[in-house]
Amino acid sequence: MIRFLFKSVRSIIRGIFGFLTFIRTLFFNLIFLVLIVVIAAAYFSGRTDTIKGNSILTLTISGTVVEQPSRFDDFDQGLQDILGFSQPPVTLLQDILDVIDHARADNRIAAIKLDIDGLEQIGIGQARVIGRALNNFKESGKEIIAAQGYFTQNQYYLASYGSKIIMNPMGGAYIQGFGVFRTYFKNALEKLKINFHVFAIGTYKSAADPLIRNSMSAPDKKQTREWLNFLWDGYVDDVADNRGITAHRFLSYINDIPTNLARVDGDMARLALEYGLVDELAFQSEVDELLRSITGQQFTEKLRTVSTYRYLSTIDRSFTATGEEDNVIGLIVAEGTIVPGASEEQTIGDETMVKLIRQATDNDAIKALVVRINSGGGSAFASEQIRRELSKLQAGGKPVIISMGSIAASGAYWLAASSDQIWASADTLTGSIGIFMVLPTIDQALNDLGISRDGIGTTDFTAAFDITQPLSDRTQDAIQLSLEHGYSTFITIVAEGRGLERSRVEELAQGRIYTGAAALDVGLVDHLGELTDAIGAAAEVADLAHYQVRYLEGQRSLRQRFMSVMRGSATALAASLHIRMPAWIEAVADSPEITMMMYFDDPRGLYAHWMLNVAQ
Repeated sequence: MIRFLFKSVRSIIRGIFGFLTFIRTLFFNLIFLVLIVVIAAAYFSGRTDTIKGNSILTLTISGTVVEQPSRFDDFDQGLQDILGFSQPPVTLLQDILDVIDHARADNRIAAIKLDIDGLEQIGIGQARVIGRALNNFKESGKEIIAAQGYFTQNQYYLASYGSKIIMNPMGGAYIQGFGVFRTYFKNALEKLKINFHVFAIGTYKSAADPLIRNSMSAPDKKQTREWLNFLWDGYVDDVADNRGITAHRFLSYINDIPTNLARVDGDMARLALEYGLVDELAFQSEVDELLRSITGQQFTEKLRTVSTYRYLSTIDRSFTATGEEDNVIGLIVAEGTIVPGASEEQTIGDETMVKLIRQATDNDAIKALVVRINSGGGSAFASEQIRRELSKLQAGGKPVIISMGSIAASGAYWLAASSDQIWASADTLTGSIGIFMVLPTIDQALNDLGISRDGIGTTDFTAAFDITQPLSDRTQDAIQLSLEHGYSTFITIVAEGRGLERSRVEELAQGRIYTGAAALDVGLVDHLGELTDAIGAAAEVADLAHYQVRYLEGQRSLRQRFMSVMRGSATALAASLHIRMPAWIEAVADSPEITMMMYFDDPRGLYAHWMLNVAQ
């Protein structure tokens, strides 16, 4: 009887689990089917649209402007749609440049309407490159209209390249200048009895200062003021030139804002008009009327526009050719913090980079490699693995050309130093040849809580890096010696790679930051120019008259795709659920000083990193 009962129960359980397995299989099959439909719809919808003549191209630049092609493709989009999440907005710089360049010669496009009110972060160098493309567009005789309610500093810079700037009468232009402000934790850490042991070489090496200081050091202030003023002067000169006003007048708008606002009864829109920052004040209906006059439409007709995404789907994007060309220049974009292991969003993993470089090594069609860098550095170990792989490629007869973006400093300069040529823009921030190590100990905090830790080891260094134990003098001596060796290695790499005397590199190092223009003067870079110039140089060095340029990208597993979508959607999900911390906690938690610590996983604990946080 009992046996029969157990058999019956087992049969019921098997039936239940069989049914659940069927439901699960059906569910995932349905997801897969829907995913295929979504991908197919996304692909074919973009290709079948036709663009009518005399259309207004809405040039949308939103979120953060990046240079690494998004690995977020139609598959990821379909997965995201099914899960009901959304990614934080990003805009690929090259996509914007491609759209502007094609639209310039496209007779169907009558004008560009800048849609930049969602723009959040953009490097001044990136903005300047877009500005040059917009100027080329205007030279074709077509207009660029920038119209919105409010302009932030970044947004206004791009708007200044417009043929006409229109502001809502209730709006304003908020331009405050550039600045660097960091959060310092020394006093807080002392109160918590947490001791951060910082070992650093380089007078200007300030990445770990927030852990051991309460304010910016004098050398750091000195160098920061120099490059900040250089970038700000460029911003002011560009805007003043674009708007046909003097730099003095533009600065007066900013510096005398209280007096100026009192004179116009606090009306910021009127003040912007008076100072020549905008051409007219108008509501959206009036802007639409202006755009219709450009397209030749009647007031009753729907404005003829084409979105950036739709237009992009009709053109061939740069660096994506897949033909059988024998002469190819490979292009790798390295953007983010340099870390050991695989690349994730906004990180440069040495394992991923090595695989990409080996693609260039193994592919006979690839005759040269261009590496576009946007990074403040990171792990010294990972930087050296990447540099060594690039050197192997060079030893095989294929030139390596470095193109520096807004920033290519510290570990990023380390990996670039041995290349055949280094190109930077005038406002690139580079250098920061220095190294540091950070080790925390919490023995005092534990003691105050009445917690003790004891044990025995076979050597004096068994517990050398146990954070619950004090850091011994002998351990500190060993760390300092290791750090000095790492710094010496960095100096040697730069001296040999740049053909400079070691003593000269030691003078230039010390963790000091240089603008691209200054780096050219002291021999840390070879030429000033943009990515296209670096590609041209690669073709010249490789003696290529005809060639294709092709992105080299790694493949992601299904798990990586899923996790990427989930990570990217976390912020949007929290916002939709109104999950927020107090503003002061968010400010500290999101500070670059805290974020930087999340990437501290170098095998030896050595870091060649510079932290950039410019308030723009």
